Amino acid sequence: MAKNPVSDELFPRHIRALARAVEEAEAWRGSMVGNPNPGPLEAFDKFIKEAKQAMRIVRELGRQHAAVRRHRTW
Repeated sequence: MAKNPVSDELFPRHIRALARAVEEAEAWRGSMVGNPNPGPLEAFDKFIKEAKQAMRIVRELGRQHAAVRRHRTW
């Protein structure tokens, strides 16, 4: 039987990949500076703030998930 390539397991590499994506998105902010219309920059700043908040949540869920995996007895 073929192994399912999609898993509900959350591993540290997934969290690192997501964190890198947020950091790289934030790096794009510099390309928006200087635009005479501040709207897009303000919207992007809001997006980055929400992404960082989501990242904190994912990290906490990852810690909880790891704790559950460590305490499984089966």
